[in-house]
Amino acid sequence: MLNIKISNRKSYEDYVALSTASPYILPRKHILGVGTTVVLSAALVLSMPSTWNQLEDGSKMLTVNEKAYLEEDQSAELERAQQRIEAGLDDSQENYEDYDIPSLYFSAEHLAAATSGAGFMNNLHTGERVSALEEQKDEVATHAATATAEETDEIFNQGGNVEGNDLGSGASGNTALASTSTAATLEEIAAAAANDPTLTPAIEADEAEKLAAAATATTAAAENATAAEIAESAESDESTETVATAEQTTLLADGEVTKEAGDAATKGTLAQAEPPLPRPEGTWYVHHVRSGDNLSAIFSNLNLPYATLNRITKVAGANDLRLRVKEPIYFLIDKENVVMEVVKGTSKTEQVRFTRISASDDFKVVYEGINTHMEEKALAKVDSADNMPLAVAARKEREAKAAQLAAERKAQAERDKRNNVNPNRPRLVINSIARGESFAEAAHRAGLTPSEIKTIEKIFHGKIALKEFRQGDQFRVLFTDIGTSALISAVQLQTSKGKFESFMNPSDSNYYGENEYTPTAGVFRRFPLAGEIKINSQFNPHRRHPVTRRISPHNGVDFKASIGTPVYAPADGLVSFSGYQRAAGYYVIVRHINNYSTVYMHLSKSEVKEGQKVTVGQLIARTGNTGRTTGPHLHYEVRINDRPVDPLKIELPSANHPNLAREQREAFANNVKLLRADLINDRLAAVSKK
Repeated sequence: MLNIKISNRKSYEDYVALSTASPYILPRKHILGVGTTVVLSAALVLSMPSTWNQLEDGSKMLTVNEKAYLEEDQSAELERAQQRIEAGLDDSQENYEDYDIPSLYFSAEHLAAATSGAGFMNNLHTGERVSALEEQKDEVATHAATATAEETDEIFNQGGNVEGNDLGSGASGNTALASTSTAATLEEIAAAAANDPTLTPAIEADEAEKLAAAATATTAAAENATAAEIAESAESDESTETVATAEQTTLLADGEVTKEAGDAATKGTLAQAEPPLPRPEGTWYVHHVRSGDNLSAIFSNLNLPYATLNRITKVAGANDLRLRVKEPIYFLIDKENVVMEVVKGTSKTEQVRFTRISASDDFKVVYEGINTHMEEKALAKVDSADNMPLAVAARKEREAKAAQLAAERKAQAERDKRNNVNPNRPRLVINSIARGESFAEAAHRAGLTPSEIKTIEKIFHGKIALKEFRQGDQFRVLFTDIGTSALISAVQLQTSKGKFESFMNPSDSNYYGENEYTPTAGVFRRFPLAGEIKINSQFNPHRRHPVTRRISPHNGVDFKASIGTPVYAPADGLVSFSGYQRAAGYYVIVRHINNYSTVYMHLSKSEVKEGQKVTVGQLIARTGNTGRTTGPHLHYEVRINDRPVDPLKIELPSANHPNLAREQREAFANNVKLLRADLINDRLAAVSKK
C-alpha cells in the first residue's frame, strides 16, 4: 500500500532566470552546502592536536655535532670533573637566585596536557588562573547586565519616534498613534497579568479585567475617530467618484482597512488625490538578464552592496523580483555610487520601481506603466550597467587578481620545475654519472629534489665525498612512496672506491649503515654538554644564603659554558615545559622514563616546544645568561618524582631495559633486509635517461 501526500505549498528562495534545465543532478546551492560541510569538518578534525600528532613526525635526523656528542665517553669526563672538584681547580660561582619550579610541571597531568597541545600558562599557577578567569567572568556578566538595561531603555525611547515617523504628522495621525499605542499597551499589560504567575500577586484578576475593558473601549474610540475622519473627507470632496469610493471603504474590528476593487476611473482619481513621490537624481544604467542570472549574482557582478538588495527584497511583492531572460533591469546611481532606484518589468505593460531619496531611507514601491520612469529619448541612450563606476572598479580588481594569480602559478610552476616536483616519481630512482657531470647534476636529472640531494650529502658525510664521483659511478635511491613528497628510505652508492649503503631507522628517522646502528633506548647520559666539563657550583640541598643566612638549596649543578653552547638531551623524553621566568630566564623541562625529569635554566635559546618528543643526543637548547645569574652558565637538574638528586652521583636508569637495545638492533636488521630487497628491485624504478 502506498502512502501519497499531496501538497500545494510552494517555496521561493531565489529568483533565477533559466532558459534550459540545469545540468546538475542536485541544485548548486546543495552542492555548495555539501562542500562547505566537508571543508569545515576537515578544519575541525585537522585542528585537533591528536590529528596533527598522527600526521606530523616530530623526530629529525641527527646532525654531525649531535652524533659526536653521542660518541663521547662521558664516564672518563665525569672522573676528571670529580678530580678537579676535589683539587679545588674549578672556581665556585654561586647563583643564589635559582627558580624553585612548581610541582605541577613534573606531574603526569601536566605532561598529558603538554602532549595534547593544551600547555600551561607561563608564570601563572592553577589557582591564580582560576581566580583570574572568575574575575573576568564576573566583569563580563556585570557589563552584560548594564548594557542590557541601557539598550532596553534606548529601544523603548526610539520605538515611539519610529512609530510616529511611520504614521506621519498631523493631529489626526498623532491621535490615532496615541490611541493605538495606549490600546496595545493596555492589552499587553492585561495579557501579562493574566498569564504571568509572577505578576498575579501585584495585579488582581478584577484589575486585569478592567484594564482589558479599557483597552477595548480605547480601540473602539480610535476606530470611530478614524471612520469620522474618512466620512468628513468624503463629504468635502467635490468628486462623486471619490465619494463613492469612500463609501465602499469599510473598517474591520482590528483596525485594518479593506478596499474593494474599483474601476479604472476611481483608481485615477485616487492617484490624483495623492501627491507624487519626489524623485532622486542620478545616472541610469541598464542590465539585461542572462540565462542563469539571479539578483544575488547580478548585484555581486556589478559590485553593488548586498545590503541594498536586502532592503529591496524586504519591501518587494511576491512576483516583483521574478526574472526573465533578456528583460532589462534599470539602476539609478547617484554621484556617491549609491543605488537610488531599481526598475524592472512585471508584465508586458507594467513595471515596478523601488525608489528612495537618500541612502539611509528604505525603498518605496511604485507600480506604474512600462518604461514610464524616464523619457523615451533618454531611454534609448541608457548606458550598460557594466560601465557603472563600481562595476568598472570591480572588473579591474578581478583582472588584477587574475593576472596576479596567473603570475603566481607561473612562478610556482618554475619553482616546481627547478625542484623536480613530480607526484608520479617512482619509489626507486636509478642513475649513473655522465661525463663531466657532478653527483648533484646527475641526481637532479634523475628527478631528486635539492633538499633530497642535501640529505644524501649529510648521510654520507665523513664516509665519502660526493664530489669525488666519476663517470660511470651509479646510485640508487629508494623512497617511502611514489612522488617527491615521500621520504628517503635507503641509498646505495656504487663507486670506484666501493659500495656504500645507508638505511633509515623508523624508530628515530636517522640513517645508518648495516652495522652502524647503536640503539639509544634506555640510554641516559651523564652530561647534557659535549666536550670538557667545568663545574661552577655543585648540588647542595643545605646551602645557606650568605646574606639572609637562610637555607637556599641548590637543586642542580652549574656548568661553566659560554653563551650559545649546544645543550643536548641526555635521554629520550617529552618536553614538559619550555618558557621564561624572571629568576630562571629561559628554561626547559624534559620528562624521561621511570618518572625522571631534567631541568635546564638560564638558556639563551630553546630549540624545542611543549609536547615535543626528543631523542637522546638531540639539540634542545643553547646556554646563556638569562634570568638572575652571576655569569654565563647552565643550571642542570635531575629529578625523580619531583625530588631533586645530585646529577653527578645518581645512578642513571641506563640498565633498566637490558633487552630493549637487543630488540631494537634486531628490528633495524630486519628493516635493512626489507629495504635492500626493494633497493635492488628494478621493477620499482624507471631508469632516468639523458
